[in-house]
Amino acid sequence: MAQSPMGKVVPLGDHPRAKARLSKKESADMLAGCRDLARERMARALSGMLDRVEDDLFDLAEKAPDREAQNAYLDARAQARDKRVAIEATFGQHFVQFFDRKVRGEPALEAPQPDSAELSLVGDEALEETIAVREMSRKLDASCEGELIALSQRMGFLLEKPDLADDANPFSPATICAALKDACDQIEAGFKVRMTLLHQFEQYVEADLQRIYHDLNSHLVERSILPDVRPGVRRAGVCMVRIDFNRLRFLVIDDNAHMRRILRTLLHGFGTREVYEAEDGAAGLEAFTHYMPDIVITDWAMPIFDGLELTQMIRQPGANSNPYVPIIMLTGHSEKKRVIASRDAGVTEFLAKPISAKALYQRILNIVANPRPFIRTKSYFGPDRRRNVNPNYAGPERRKGGKADIIKQQPLLDKAKAAV
Repeated sequence: MAQSPMGKVVPLGDHPRAKARLSKKESADMLAGCRDLARERMARALSGMLDRVEDDLFDLAEKAPDREAQNAYLDARAQARDKRVAIEATFGQHFVQFFDRKVRGEPALEAPQPDSAELSLVGDEALEETIAVREMSRKLDASCEGELIALSQRMGFLLEKPDLADDANPFSPATICAALKDACDQIEAGFKVRMTLLHQFEQYVEADLQRIYHDLNSHLVERSILPDVRPGVRRAGVCMVRIDFNRLRFLVIDDNAHMRRILRTLLHGFGTREVYEAEDGAAGLEAFTHYMPDIVITDWAMPIFDGLELTQMIRQPGANSNPYVPIIMLTGHSEKKRVIASRDAGVTEFLAKPISAKALYQRILNIVANPRPFIRTKSYFGPDRRRNVNPNYAGPERRKGGKADIIKQQPLLDKAKAAV
């Protein structure tokens, strides 16, 4: 679908410029021209980033806490200089490969969204790297959304795929980040140094990618490819909230050390710095009282007392400092009766295993961006179990606990909303 400057949606086939379809050869030539323009612009940007990263690595070496870390940063700096030609060549080659695969409609070479079973087969370093690249791509999606939406519509026109999603766009941030990750792999230093290099690139790539997307849109407008589409028009239903995970404190409670590691790695990949852990319900309650987390993620089945009992203890007004804390319940069993039992205990969100980064992120986004008020009745205290409320309903109260007190808290969004 294409969008007019006023946000009205019209079929691409009815767009005034879409009447004159391009021939397959004209579309292919246009796509190749855009690809070459992007490659030239990105090569120039990467060269500038490498110049700045050399200075960054030197500064990191000066601030390193010990000789081993200092030597690692200096080694990475030396290799970034020695391998510069290989880094730039790898980025250019892999960008073209990833771009051409998407144009042909072939599956991306990126690793799929892993579930917990798959994660058990992946080393900690590979897992962290996969999550870091995915999170970098997500951040670029959000920051470049205006130009990216317009570019996706134009790519959809050229590819004759009017409903082309942003992630299927050959120029998507996922394409750029995958090529950048492969370029960083040319560094033969340890994993932590490669990740440091990737994170340093992340600081600079946003501004460069914004300009590149703008140049590509201008290039296509000059050639009369949907000239009336303007950047900055958001699709209906797209959440406009960006979360600064660094401002949130998490408590993870699970008796399975491997699952705690997965959750910790995912949260760190989102940008969280404070993640505390406990291995059973009793330790979890103690950690909850001590650390005062913003969000609790707990497993259902645990020794001493389980996640359901823990939730009920937390939801006792006056028994602890924050009975309103959002709670995400994890379980390998997603039967309806378990979902209902969790809801009735006061759980905020329910997440069935195997988990994925996308599913966990969505639960946290719901908690932060769409908080539900708390309800107090004779038999229940917790987040409103009615996710959809009709404000015009004027009939009798039908809650199980009778008359309800509605309690609104200061939303986490005030704390966690990222500056745009």
